[in-house]
Amino acid sequence: EFEPGLAASWQTSKDGLTWTFELQKNVKFHDGTAFDAAAVVYNFQRFIGPEKAKTGWAMFGELVKNVEAVGPTTVKMTLARPHAFFPNLLAHPAATMCSPTAHKKYGKDLALNPVGTGPFKFSEWVKGDRLVLDANESYWRGRPYLDKIICKPVKEDNTRVMQLQSGQLHVAPLVPHEAIPSLDKNRNIDVTRRLSNMALKVTFNNLKKPFDNRLVRQALNYAVDKDAIAKHLYGGYAVPVPGVLSSVLVGWGDERGYTYNPALAKELLAKAGYPKGFTSTLWTTSSGIIPKDVALAETIQQYWAEVGVQVKIEKMEWAAMLNECRLPPESNRSEAFLQKDNQSSGEVSDALAQMCMKRYFPPAGRNRAFYSNPVVEELIVQGTSSMEVKSRDAYMRAAQVIINEDAPWVPLVTPMLIWAHSTKVHNMVYSPLTHTFATEKTWIEK
Repeated sequence: EFEPGLAASWQTSKDGLTWTFELQKNVKFHDGTAFDAAAVVYNFQRFIGPEKAKTGWAMFGELVKNVEAVGPTTVKMTLARPHAFFPNLLAHPAATMCSPTAHKKYGKDLALNPVGTGPFKFSEWVKGDRLVLDANESYWRGRPYLDKIICKPVKEDNTRVMQLQSGQLHVAPLVPHEAIPSLDKNRNIDVTRRLSNMALKVTFNNLKKPFDNRLVRQALNYAVDKDAIAKHLYGGYAVPVPGVLSSVLVGWGDERGYTYNPALAKELLAKAGYPKGFTSTLWTTSSGIIPKDVALAETIQQYWAEVGVQVKIEKMEWAAMLNECRLPPESNRSEAFLQKDNQSSGEVSDALAQMCMKRYFPPAGRNRAFYSNPVVEELIVQGTSSMEVKSRDAYMRAAQVIINEDAPWVPLVTPMLIWAHSTKVHNMVYSPLTHTFATEKTWIEK
């Protein structure tokens, strides 16, 4: 559900092409710059202008035709076509409003010097040690209860849990499920569990043999027991995902999915011309950024070996793997790799477009499977253009059914997100988008 934020209210024309927003009044950025209609226009000129277009910025560039200030705190946006999920896109982190003054000052270094309007403002960053945020004394919703937030990177799961138990940390995200029994016994700690929007999968390079053969891709789907992965590898703190996306997203289609059927997998491989299987390489991270990454890759390796497909696992740093996957088809080495999809717009259309449309082949976008189906593309366009919910969802579900049949990847599980915090901490916000927030209403007992 949408709640007013910097946009106090909004309305759309009957044809869905014009959106008008009334902004909160008397809001300032952390550097004192006024947040007003002119500031919104400035930010969207960045989003849809050449600065972003050169790097494949697609969320707004092809959709938003014009943004204009029609009053000091009134903004009108004109779209190239109706978009059923436009409010979701505006709630996406990509639409974050930054100070025009700060952008002019820092340019490309703005990410290292963020200036927003929120309840906490950037104070200090010591790489590898801490990020410090101070209370925004003039926050428009009222001065935050907390004076300061210190974010510390603690990569090791067990270390993070021990520091929480000893009182060195007040909040710990991404808690491993193995720690839940001991944490539940601790009267000073509360544990929050929530299904995430994260879908884990093995992505195939659909342009490379043998993954250019749909029968091969389908076979490798049937070869994997997702229920067993959810139960044993993730301790039951995950649910099998039948399709490409997490079920928490708006517009998600309840698909049939692939059952565990190794006999059928072998049959399909033989039909595809690989009766004795084949060899391939599976890339994975090893830092835990994909939950249970190495163990998950090894599990996939074992399942595929049972149907004759021998996989060599290659461990890579997350950034290095992404860089390799972002290369254009002619220089892209990927064959199969573990991937996670966190759809921060909370709906399906942006993910489906980015992952399934040919124009988003790397390096222009994140269709890293190099998957293309004109029927799917038309369904996505029709779905996003429909302002009526039932029609919109019907198109989206139809697209997801075809994608599932084409099997450009092996959907695996959606893990639950597990946070633990001191019982002294109140009103933290834990988002299924995998984010952790302290708001102006967050407070801590002394």
